Amino acid sequence: MKLFKKVVSIYAGAGYHLRIGLNPCVHGFDSAQFGVLFDEQGAINTGGGSIAIDEVCFIENLTEYLQPKSILVIGNSFGLSSLALALAWPQASVVAIDCGTPTTTVLHRIMDPDLTSREIPRDFGIRLTRELAASSGLNLKVVQGFSPEDLNLAHEIQTAPFDLVFIDGDHRNPQVIADFSGAREISAGECVYIFHDVINWALEPGFEACAKMSGLSPRLLARTASGIGVLFPSKMVALDEHLSVYTEPEDLRRSLHFRWINNWIYRLVKMSNSSGVLTRLRTWMRSL
Repeated sequence: MKLFKKVVSIYAGAGYHLRIGLNPCVHGFDSAQFGVLFDEQGAINTGGGSIAIDEVCFIENLTEYLQPKSILVIGNSFGLSSLALALAWPQASVVAIDCGTPTTTVLHRIMDPDLTSREIPRDFGIRLTRELAASSGLNLKVVQGFSPEDLNLAHEIQTAPFDLVFIDGDHRNPQVIADFSGAREISAGECVYIFHDVINWALEPGFEACAKMSGLSPRLLARTASGIGVLFPSKMVALDEHLSVYTEPEDLRRSLHFRWINNWIYRLVKMSNSSGVLTRLRTWMRSL
């Protein structure tokens, strides 16, 4: 948790509040676990949320198994994952790329009720991450562009091949494949690839396609908040053993996945019960 404390302190020191780690069963929406940045005017929509608290800790734990020298981040938002990676491996050079196009759609509002249509500069998250990295003395640079067509901008900053890539851009299967393919061209042969939101955004087909085309070993981490996917060289046995702790048997996971309607019914019953509706209903039925 030391890494998470550092990240929170960086934002707090710059005058921002990070709303993160809330229980979705209590607060009623699935993205409550993930970060949204606030200032004195309210929530700031930079086109996406962030990784969750347990995923920051997951990155921190990876430092026992990986020592990358060059890290690529695809999808920066307001910078939490980029800062976490730079803090975890201060000896590494971290380059993040982000398109800088915040949007507020009906889907955004359903995902997170705190997101607003408030206008901010398109590159707000990019500039903020640069400022926080500079003030914290982190070896982190952020470029504005689209993946994969502008990945050369990141590669020009860090000429050494990347040996750790964090993919968290546009959450569509074709885009995941395109991001991976583009990153692979500028990465080392023994690079490790971390994919955010694989389970939560139904990106398993894209993740599996990346594993098949690369021959890398896949691990789908159902015990992380977003369902992270990791591709890595098979010879990294210690890393594989570590990642296995975050997995869940596929048949069990699939059986639980289709119980989402039960979860919503439970939430409705819970809210009704807390308001006394069910108590009054039971009293009325007994009086008949």
